[in-house]
This record gives sequence, structure tokens and C-alpha cells, in this order.
Amino acid sequence: MTGAGPDTTPVLSVVVPCFRQQDVIAENLREIVARVETIGVPFEVVLVSDGSPDDTVQQATTVDDPRIRVLAYDRNMGKGYAVRTGSFAARGEWVAWVDSDLDLDPSLLGRFLHQAEHEHLDVVVGSKRHPESIVDYPFKRRVYSWLYQRLVKAMFGLDIRDTQVGLKLFRRRVLEEVLPVVLVKRYAFDLEILAVARSFGIDRIAEAPVRLDYRFSGTGMNWRAIAQALWDTAAVFYRLRLLGYYNQRRVLGHRLAVHRPAVLPTVTVVVAPGSSGHDGSGADLDAILDQLPDAVPVVAIAPPALRAALDRPGRVLLVESEPDGEREAAARAACAATTDLVGFIDLGARPTSYWLDAALPLFGDPLIGAVAGPTVPLLTGDLQRDATGVLSESRLGMGGARVRHHVGGVREVGDFPLSNLFVRTESVRDLTRAGVPLDDQFITALRQRLGMTVLCSPDVVVTSLPPRLWSQHLHRLLRLARHRGRIAGPSAPLRMRHLAPLAWTMTVALGPLALAHGGRLRRAWIAIALTYLAVLAWFAALIGILHRRPRLGLHAALGAAASHLIVGIGLILGRLRRLRDRLRL
Repeated sequence: MTGAGPDTTPVLSVVVPCFRQQDVIAENLREIVARVETIGVPFEVVLVSDGSPDDTVQQATTVDDPRIRVLAYDRNMGKGYAVRTGSFAARGEWVAWVDSDLDLDPSLLGRFLHQAEHEHLDVVVGSKRHPESIVDYPFKRRVYSWLYQRLVKAMFGLDIRDTQVGLKLFRRRVLEEVLPVVLVKRYAFDLEILAVARSFGIDRIAEAPVRLDYRFSGTGMNWRAIAQALWDTAAVFYRLRLLGYYNQRRVLGHRLAVHRPAVLPTVTVVVAPGSSGHDGSGADLDAILDQLPDAVPVVAIAPPALRAALDRPGRVLLVESEPDGEREAAARAACAATTDLVGFIDLGARPTSYWLDAALPLFGDPLIGAVAGPTVPLLTGDLQRDATGVLSESRLGMGGARVRHHVGGVREVGDFPLSNLFVRTESVRDLTRAGVPLDDQFITALRQRLGMTVLCSPDVVVTSLPPRLWSQHLHRLLRLARHRGRIAGPSAPLRMRHLAPLAWTMTVALGPLALAHGGRLRRAWIAIALTYLAVLAWFAALIGILHRRPRLGLHAALGAAASHLIVGIGLILGRLRRLRDRLRL
């Protein structure tokens, strides 16, 4: 039997994204393994479930084969994100992408591999238009594909006749250079990878034939999918040709690629009550423990109401805290850790199965002091919670803070909460001794005092139930804004995401005076107000269409308006509190 077990480095890693395939995934996995086995090289299969709400993951794990690894996360984020996740987790010298529906024959990867090695290629792309390809798929899809490839040729100049076939082969080092800078998560991911690779000087790319037996087992092509694909394609063109985004971040991608450590650092995970709007339970703690190896030390911070629920003798060290004293308890637990790193996670968050595997390799660079990841909201159908989730991922709702909840590219960040964060233990000790509190500004101190880089990686992701919009989210925003206004200064300046709500709050407050004054002032105020309302109406319509829930769009728009006012009021109250404290001194 040819293959690669967990202790053997494979030559070929086959990444298989899937979604909603509980009825066929086990059979398809066995078939993929059997066909790849004919290639005759050590291999592994990395299956990635893209937030499947059915039993896809459970059925996949019934296939008892050490060469298969199953990765999963709770929120559907698109095929591109699933492929990206599997590619980062891959261990082979060569990384292949194969669709899980078996429309394409994975045994052809043997020919791909032979062609790549003999022609010294970096990328081999399966093409329906290769003269030797055998394809059978509907005429309408042929037309769509032909038109799209003409568009790609005109926009990007790629000498590739078919960029979208789900059968590709890459040298691992190519993906290590390119993946950290890509952003598309759904329809144009293949194009983005190829266009960015070409712009980075990776031009040893060739096409190879495929066998396509279209079974209509996928999601199909509707107008929404076509519109999203065109939008993603335009976004790639804008970032590549006009904005120069990818070249600006190429240095960061190369830095991560060359500093991958041979031995991963050790980590202690600190679990503390979060801000998701519920108190947490033993089930929440168990959900975190299920994704962590038994050898990883876990410390749970428990206020009095949670002590019994979080007690896991022999598996978890329970640290008791008084109400509102979780941060101090977390700081003590972090300083007492004997591992290289400390990872912080909210009790209500659910890490992915590759959470640690995504974060720990990034610490190969000694100048990286902390690694954060987004907390992606779970959309469950609860109107108020879903509205908060939508706002947390939008620029209108959270401004620059959306990086905390939105899956984008790898980037440097200036501040970040402890909800999903890894920090070097020695840095925690140094800053804690210097009196730096363990809050959002801890990362700012890490950068300014110790000169270390803080990264946010889209692969270090957790999911969490958002707080309810009116009864919980706005109260939390007010508390955070008051704190931000109180500490604002040269070391913690107000950013645009704070100044914009502050400006709007002042505009609303001056409304009665502007209307009473009349003239140009009145007309200017009305123009600003109408523009703001038009933006909110557009936002409500967009969310309603994308999620097919008009009421969700309305709640999100109202929540955005309320959050802007709440943040502005909180900042003002915080500044007044700071002024009062100074006067007392």
C-alpha cells in the first residue's frame, strides 16, 4: 500500500474541499484514495469541510485510513477559503487540489506530477481546452466558461486557456509565497492564485488534460454566483493592477515562508469568559478541549458562577476569579506558564481543528511577538444575533475593527482583544511586570515597548455566537468606547473607526441648532443627514439581498446607526471621565 501515515512526510498532498456531502463523501473519499494510490508516491488526503451543516464531517471520519486528515470549521466561508486551509495544512512537496464530487478524475495527478518534474514546472493547471482533454458538460456552462476566460485573458494577460478547473498541482514553496497575500474566498480564488504567482515572477506554468464527467453534483451556476464571480474577478484586478496590494505584502509572505520552524513552540491555552452574551458552560469548554491535543496545558478562568461548570480535574487547571477580575486572573495564569507561548480564547468561542497548527508555525520569526485571528460570527437564524454578526463583518458596522471578525489576508495589526490571541510567554511576563494591563492595548504595548510585530492570520480562526444586538452588543460597545476615550493619548491614539462615529454623534447633536439657524447651515446638515440615510438604506438592501432576509437587513442598518451614536457618546463620556480624574489630581 502506497501512502504516507502521520509520521511519514508525503510527496503529494491532495486537498479536497467539500460542502454538504454527507451522503457521498465517505464513498468519494475511498475512491479518491484508490485513484491517487495508482500514482505510486507517498501521499496524504486533506479533506476540508467548508462549514457543512450536515453530517459531512462525521461521515468522512468513518473512512479508516491514516493517510486521510479531516479539517473542519463551523461557518461556510467559500471554496477558496477551504482550499487555502487545506493547502496551509498540507505536508507534501507537491500540493494538489481535487474537487470532492469526482467530476474530475484525480488519477490524472500522476501525469501532472510527471510533467512538472520533467519540465521543471512550478504549477500544472488542468484545462478543459487542452487538446487531449475528454470533457462532458452542459453547453450553457461551456459558453459561460469561454466568455469568462476571454475576460480573464483581456484583464490579466494570463497565457492559460482555463483557470477554473478544480484539478491543479503546485510546488509547495509557490503556495507558501502566494497564499499569505490572497484574499478571495469564493469564486475567483483559482484566478487570484495564478495571477499573483505570475506577478511574483513564477512563470513556469503549464496546462494538462483532464477527464471531466459533469454530474451536476455541485451548486450550479445561477445569476448570484455569476455576479459574485465577476465581482471577485474585478476585485483581483483592482488589487493587482491598480492598487498594487499584492506586491506591497509580498515581503510579509516571503518572511513567513522562510521562517517556518523545524520544531513548533509549546503553548498553554488560557480560557476566559468572553463577550458573546452568554455566561458559558462546561459544554463550551469541552468544545475547546475537543480541538486541543491532550498534551497541551489548559487553564480555565472561572468566576464564582462558573466554578462548578468548568471543573475538569486532570485535564484543566481551574483558576478562580472574582467578578470582573478575569483579566487579572488570566495575567497571573499566563505569567505562570512554562511553555513558549500563551494562547488566549473566549469560553464561548469554538476553535477549528487546525487552530494550533495554523498559529504556531508563524512564530518561527523571532520578531513576531503575537499572532491573532478573527472570531467569525455564527449565523443561526436569531435575528438580533445575526444582525450583530453581520455588523461585525462590515466596514459600516465596525470600521477598522472588522479585522477582528472578518477573514481577509495576513496583515499586521496594532491592537487586538484576547478573544483569539497567541503571545510569547516571556513578553507577557515583561509587560505585566511593567504594569501593562491585559486588555486590547496590551498588543499596542508589545509593539511600542518591545518592538515586536503582531500578525492577524485568517487561518487562526475561531467561531462564536454573537451577542444580541439591542440588549448586549450596544452595551458592550458603550463600555469599550468609554474605556477607549479614557485611555486615548499619544500611545493609544483615536483611529478613523473612532473618529467617524464621534463626528456623526456631534453632527446629530448639532442638528437642532443647524435646523433652527436656517440658511446654508441648515441645507448642509440636511444634505449630510440624507446622505447618511441613503448609505444605511443601501446597506439594508444589500444585506437583505445577500442573506435573503429583508428583516435582517433592516435590523443591521438600524444597529449600525445605533452603534455609531453609542461609540460617539462613549468616547465623549470617556474623555470627560479622564478630564475629571485630572482635575481631581
